Amino acid sequence: MTEIRPLRWHDLPFVYRLAGHGVSFDARLSLTAGGDSVYHALLTGTGRAQIYVLRRPDGRGLGQLRFTADGRYASLAYIAPALEDGADETLWLALLDGLTAAAGQQGAVSLTAEVDETSQALEILRRAGFAAYARQDLWLRSPAPLDAATYPLRPASPADTSLVLSLYNMLSPGLIKHVEPPPNQADTCYLYESAGDVIGMAPVYRGSQGVLIELYLLPEAYHEALPFAASVLAAVRADTYPVVCRFRCYMGYPDSALAKLGFHVFASQAVMVRHTVARVTHQAFKPLPDIEGGVPMATPIARPRE
Repeated sequence: MTEIRPLRWHDLPFVYRLAGHGVSFDARLSLTAGGDSVYHALLTGTGRAQIYVLRRPDGRGLGQLRFTADGRYASLAYIAPALEDGADETLWLALLDGLTAAAGQQGAVSLTAEVDETSQALEILRRAGFAAYARQDLWLRSPAPLDAATYPLRPASPADTSLVLSLYNMLSPGLIKHVEPPPNQADTCYLYESAGDVIGMAPVYRGSQGVLIELYLLPEAYHEALPFAASVLAAVRADTYPVVCRFRCYMGYPDSALAKLGFHVFASQAVMVRHTVARVTHQAFKPLPDIEGGVPMATPIARPRE
């Protein structure tokens, strides 16, 4: 049986046939690349997004992984064919096992998948060893003028790295910090200040089809949620581009402000994670018994007789 392997040139006809008949599990890639992320990878060069093919006597499929810049984390970007297009659970389980192994071989310690809560894929991912780590809603705002008052933001500079990480660590649970990279790999990260203190930040991911943002705000600054979000929308030119906000409950932001700015929820998802490596437990050795004189005697070595 042929195992999962990276894409080869002679696989291109097969990949093009399956593109558009799969399921995306990476909100950032699908929203910023638009349409089908497999087409995006084929047209722009794979880069951090790698395509893998599985050919078996009982079925064929493909999967796509996206790696972070440092290669430490990976996300499940795409699987085809979809269950609705003829794939069975056995094929999907083989693909998921193979993709997890491929991510581990590339150095990633975990594999993340964002899956709709009502999808049949949710149960298959559970059977494949994925566990739910968080819940998220995707809010969409179509291009439209901004009515709310805005305030100046400043892009984070390399000197602000420790500040960004500190705010992220304060507002993110430990489970998430172990399976996802901090937002310092965003295309831009805007900082929101009040009275000389940074009280919020907005990582921004740009693509040809739109913008994905995340909003982090300190709990004591909830009263500034509306002007903060409006300022971010002005910075990303939300009057001309569609904007999606990925909102997780731990981010410290009242979602009611999003509705006031013209957002609406179009997807509710579970953030699923599978680890690619297992913790090694070292066996504890029993202490040696006390020996008279405090020095253990070496075991004599039998020498051959001459």
